[in-house]
Amino acid sequence: MGINFSSDTSKAIIQEYEYRIEALLNKITFLEAKLEVVNNQLNK
Repeated sequence: MGINFSSDTSKAIIQEYEYRIEALLNKITFLEAKLEVVNNQLNK
């Protein structure tokens, strides 16, 4: 049986997950850049 959230609660939960996803994507971008720097240093 599902839990019924109010519309506002659902929107708040969705927004929270959107922020978490955005933070994870930013972290991935940061790690990709860091990896590229390390890779460039190793290939010198």
